[in-house]
Amino acid sequence: MESTWQELHTNKFDQAITFYRQAFNCDIREVSSRFNSRYALVISKDEQKPIAGIIESHLSCGWNSYIAVNNLIDTLTLAMSLGATNIQPFEIPKIGSAVVLHDANGQELSLIEFENNNLLKKIVA
Repeated sequence: MESTWQELHTNKFDQAITFYRQAFNCDIREVSSRFNSRYALVISKDEQKPIAGIIESHLSCGWNSYIAVNNLIDTLTLAMSLGATNIQPFEIPKIGSAVVLHDANGQELSLIEFENNNLLKKIVA
């Protein structure tokens, strides 16, 4: 299990872009996204690969961390047997399969199974 991707969900997309670009002196590149929402990649000035994403969201706002798993179905089956609820699966084209769920204590978490280990190269390309 590894925390692999951080994503800011915000209903103030333009303000978030301005804040993070100025506060951390990074490049932010808007790209096409899933769910017909605006999406941007946060890229450190010293790197070419993104370090996080920012997505326009009108439902919930805040930072979300994706935990990478080797087999999403097996992990989800086990999590459900241990009390996970509110399962919301989705596909991220060219990236992999993901699911947002609530653990047995009601805390939201996101799991992702990548199509391959080349995630960051595929996002930037």
